[in-house]
Amino acid sequence: MRFLHKKYLCGRNRNGSLILYTRSFLKYKSVYRVVDFKFSNFGVPGIVSRVEYDPNRSSFIALVYLKNGICCYVTHTYNLCIGDTFFCYYYNIDSAFLKNGDICILNIFPDGSLIHNVEKIPFLGSIYSRAAGAYSTVIRKYKHIKKCLIKFKSGIYKFLSFECKAIFGISSNYLHKRIMYGKAGRSR
Repeated sequence: MRFLHKKYLCGRNRNGSLILYTRSFLKYKSVYRVVDFKFSNFGVPGIVSRVEYDPNRSSFIALVYLKNGICCYVTHTYNLCIGDTFFCYYYNIDSAFLKNGDICILNIFPDGSLIHNVEKIPFLGSIYSRAAGAYSTVIRKYKHIKKCLIKFKSGIYKFLSFECKAIFGISSNYLHKRIMYGKAGRSR
């Protein structure tokens, strides 16, 4: 027991005797998937290659191949299937063209639309509505101050800039809160 790596000691001292009963299990490291929350390839259309489970977050992630040859992970949107294409819009378009998974600035979204992965400050990455089943609602746009009123799922209202980006639709895995673990060992 003396020559084991520190990671595998599991609550035992250097002689091998058990001193912490609650740490009597091995901790395995999970591979961290880097998700693009900053929308660094904004303006480039892409296609969904596969949908994956991520142990580091509650919602699913999707591996997307972009038209410029780059592949990256983004948070998966509800009802977005493998092979679906999504677009990133810079300019003002008709709201009839928007579909789940499209990335736009807040100025483009019509009033009452559901969005997730919302940025607080433009170009700094999304921090709002990233969990499983989370969404925000666009309430109203104020063009004279170039801000948009957003209502979060918690009931909080915030004014955000028109230049902030978000994803159209609801975040995937909305049934995550209804999972019954059944025993303590599964949550461990």
